[in-house]
Amino acid sequence: MILRMFKRFICVVFFTFGVLVTNLFSQNETPDEQSMFGGDEPEKNQSASNKNKTENNTIQDLPTKDGVVDNPLQIGGSIYYRFIASPQVDKNFKEAPISLPLQVDGYFDGRPNDRIRVFIDARLYYDATRDKYSQTTGGTALGGSQTSSTANVSATATTVPNNPQVVLDQAWLKFDIARKVFFTGGSQHVKWGTSRFWNPTDFVNTQKRDPLLQQDLRTGLPMLRFDIPLQFISSNFTTMAFVDQPKPASTLGQLGAAARYEIIIGETEIGIDAVYRDHKKYKDNYIFGTDFSAPLGPFDIYGEAAYITRSQSTYYTLTTTDKPTAGMDFSKYFTEGEQKMPILEASGGMNYSFSWLENRLAAVGVEYFYNQTGYDSSLVYPILIVKGQYQPFYLGKHYAAVYLSAEGPDSGKHTNYSLSVLSNLSDKSFVGRFDFTWGFLNYMTFEMFTAGHFGTKGGEFNFSLDTPAVLYQGGYIPAMNLPATFFDFGLALRTRF
Repeated sequence: MILRMFKRFICVVFFTFGVLVTNLFSQNETPDEQSMFGGDEPEKNQSASNKNKTENNTIQDLPTKDGVVDNPLQIGGSIYYRFIASPQVDKNFKEAPISLPLQVDGYFDGRPNDRIRVFIDARLYYDATRDKYSQTTGGTALGGSQTSSTANVSATATTVPNNPQVVLDQAWLKFDIARKVFFTGGSQHVKWGTSRFWNPTDFVNTQKRDPLLQQDLRTGLPMLRFDIPLQFISSNFTTMAFVDQPKPASTLGQLGAAARYEIIIGETEIGIDAVYRDHKKYKDNYIFGTDFSAPLGPFDIYGEAAYITRSQSTYYTLTTTDKPTAGMDFSKYFTEGEQKMPILEASGGMNYSFSWLENRLAAVGVEYFYNQTGYDSSLVYPILIVKGQYQPFYLGKHYAAVYLSAEGPDSGKHTNYSLSVLSNLSDKSFVGRFDFTWGFLNYMTFEMFTAGHFGTKGGEFNFSLDTPAVLYQGGYIPAMNLPATFFDFGLALRTRF
């Protein structure tokens, strides 16, 4: 039945696409490309209604002569340099794990005329506190340096040197057809969803966003994308085909497809999504979603929900409530299976903005997330680590967050403060984080944060690990020990040039 529904949806999509194109070319008004593609990535304290825009896709009004841009090529980049320290409980302060992740971006932005744009962004990662395989030289070997410390749990290792590492962040070509239909092909940034911390409808990205980071560090996704802005009814229609699922699609049958319709009704913004994947663990996976943001009296409310027809990962059920014992057969500790279908995920929240000083705004908000594929107990976390399925911020069934953000009192409005408390309600663990940012010298941004972990020991946000050596599938899994983190502290400098 779901298959029939999806086929009907695709038929409706392409029929609507044809009708819209026909109607568009009969319109005299040319849509505004700036409003179509949005601007730079929104800051975390912006309203939820601005969070669905595509990053780095701005086509601005450029100085031209006979349609030719005066300066057709711009070269620039950014540097993001961080220091993170995480002292651990019952450990000497000198043994506290540290990391120094450096991210350098360099881009070419070519605009031969005001209707064609080519953008290429290469990214360099390097951490001086890791060896060439990204492993630590002391303390625990768990973790990677390109995430917040809360998400810094992984048991994966590589035999290929990857520190430093150069990756392709973005490489896309954009042009329009009669200024009515906009095509973008190549690796590009796309984010769906209106929630601040949890985005169950961000289907296109196979990697989850780390909501505690000030910047979204995920790289772009390869896809072919068509956008049709419908300004006469304040809406936008998008279709895309993508090859990252998350492994590359090598045949036509492995390609994924997606469609999204956005509309503004009064002061309410609504989005409707559909995604199809047919590649190994995403086999015959149909996903539907919707999101909204709207004012409600003095409050701004937002929400999103996902309907997933097939589980994207194996679900593990414990056969006992006891912890593993040394030398046991680990395969008898749990069973593998699939979640009961369909799967529902939803998040939503509200915030209230107010002036705490003259011309200084602050906002306080709450958010909740229901994750049907999550777990009720932290005892399953060692299994997820061994299986490579430990996904921070999406481990439990129920989550909640409260947050407060404010503009600083300085005369130039160069500082911002934010305080967030996140809880995995299922395992009863918490993390509280304070962030401070200061912009100076026009191009520089200084960042500082500190975070504390509390609640259930061994829970997601107060994580610790102490498992004995066990046997598994004829092999041997060594003992794993990771002390709980007492607190995290971080500094960062970021500049664009």
